[in-house]
Amino acid sequence: MNRVIEDTLRCYIQRQEDWEKWLPYVEIAINNSEASSTGKSPYFSNYGFHPQFQTIRNVSDNEVRVPKAAEFINDLENILGEIKSKLRAAIDRQTSYANTRRRELSFDEGENVMLSTRNIPLQTGVRKLTDRFIGPYLNHSN
Repeated sequence: MNRVIEDTLRCYIQRQEDWEKWLPYVEIAINNSEASSTGKSPYFSNYGFHPQFQTIRNVSDNEVRVPKAAEFINDLENILGEIKSKLRAAIDRQTSYANTRRRELSFDEGENVMLSTRNIPLQTGVRKLTDRFIGPYLNHSN
């Protein structure tokens, strides 16, 4: 998440004179973006509803009587749209980086396999110095 925030903020640092005004919008965009693992936004996960600003989109231009308020709503929608698209781009970029070393493996029955010791409690002195993989073991299908 820190990388996503960093990447999103980096998009606005180019605007040296006003980047700090974008911080609340970046926060709103991140907290209201759906997480791939849960399918829910962080805000919705914590509070069970989305923030009130979501309803700004439902306000028609005829309902806004103060020109400055209409301008603010329009600016907010534009800023949030831009931030969300940059946030999506940052997430996509990091996903592609993470997937560069991943590969789908499949093993056939009767094949010898090595087991990672990452999640196996081994009775050894120093964890750092233990073998990363143990085996080979015969693959059995259940």
